[in-house]
Amino acid sequence: MEQKFTKLQTILNQRRIGQVELKNMIIAKYPEAKINLPLINRIITGKQKNFEIKTALRITKTLNIAVDDIIDESILITLN
Repeated sequence: MEQKFTKLQTILNQRRIGQVELKNMIIAKYPEAKINLPLINRIITGKQKNFEIKTALRITKTLNIAVDDIIDESILITLN
């Protein structure tokens, strides 16, 4: 069975950044962020399809990428 990865998961794998490291990077850059490991996990795995723009911006600014780089179009189609 072929394993599907989200765009964010692919980026993190390419950069060899784990979930804990990403959470720590976000908190270091945004100390006021109320972000936890279960939320990070759900976003990375695609289980959390609808999350705050603020969270998306924190993730993308921390990784120095565009928001489009983590949004899968298939998610947008299923939300309509």
